[in-house]
Amino acid sequence: MCLYSFGVSLKPFLLFGRRHALVLLFALFMSLHVWLMGRVWWWNIFLVIPPNVFLGVFVILFLVGLMRRRWIGLLILCLSFPLVWMNSDVVLPFAKQVMSNANGPVIFNWNTEYWQDGDRQDFYAFIHAQQADVILLQEHMNRQDEPLLHDFDEITQQFPGYTLVMNGELITLTKYPIVDTVRSTQFLRTDLRIQNQVVSVYNVHLSNPVNPSLLKQPVRFMQSLHKYFVMRSGQFTALEQDISANPLPHYIAGDFNTSHAMGSMRWFLTRFTDAATRGTSHFPATWTDRILRVWRIDWALADPSLPIASYEIIPVVTSSSDHAGLRVSLSME
Repeated sequence: MCLYSFGVSLKPFLLFGRRHALVLLFALFMSLHVWLMGRVWWWNIFLVIPPNVFLGVFVILFLVGLMRRRWIGLLILCLSFPLVWMNSDVVLPFAKQVMSNANGPVIFNWNTEYWQDGDRQDFYAFIHAQQADVILLQEHMNRQDEPLLHDFDEITQQFPGYTLVMNGELITLTKYPIVDTVRSTQFLRTDLRIQNQVVSVYNVHLSNPVNPSLLKQPVRFMQSLHKYFVMRSGQFTALEQDISANPLPHYIAGDFNTSHAMGSMRWFLTRFTDAATRGTSHFPATWTDRILRVWRIDWALADPSLPIASYEIIPVVTSSSDHAGLRVSLSME
């Protein structure tokens, strides 16, 4: 029995499908992306797409729909826009928050990427130029991915007035008294007495979600996706559990190796203030893939009780690091 038996013609449905195929596929993809990303390992194959590509595709489809006056397709796009927007890294002016007075600490975060590269004097000068009270650094290691353990005295001499805490490739330098320290595989927490309260400052570096060098080997690439998904799930769980069990105000910054579109940041963004909403950049990308800075994988987040006065992305020109620095000023009310 077919639909013709009931006097139903398939022609209108086929015509609708042909006219709006791309729009329907895009809306379906965005729905699946929001639902599956960060929840199942095999969908991580799409994390190689820069988040704002989704927004670019939306704009192109919308303009084509306007030119061809395909109103149903435009309606479908409008309904899918919230899914597109929640995966983008654009901060529009109306999303900017009112800044507080900068009467608290300045915290500088930076993935340095291999300390033995480049001129160390320029390297140290760049960090000093940030005039930070707390400095969070990741990848204090060599090209063999081995943490550097022999330059404790050198770093201490370079930063007089700071207390140095090391945890593998993580370094925290602070001018404030340290009340407690918690070391984990992927983060270093220092509880600092800042003015009249104790604040937990988290220095974070999570594993890469993908190994791009395996893209030409599909089987090994998919195996690595599963491996890194399991590894990172454990890392996120450990960080979230420590934060949940910690009653102190939190400041969390570092290289999460996680874009806005990957789903894993949802837990943090529903609980903490994204410092980028206090900045001036409408596209707060922090990582460059040799040519363009199109990814935001370095984050700074603060407890709502710690108002953010300013947020700056600091381009790096004196180092081989492919990460920009993040300079955040807090307001201690």
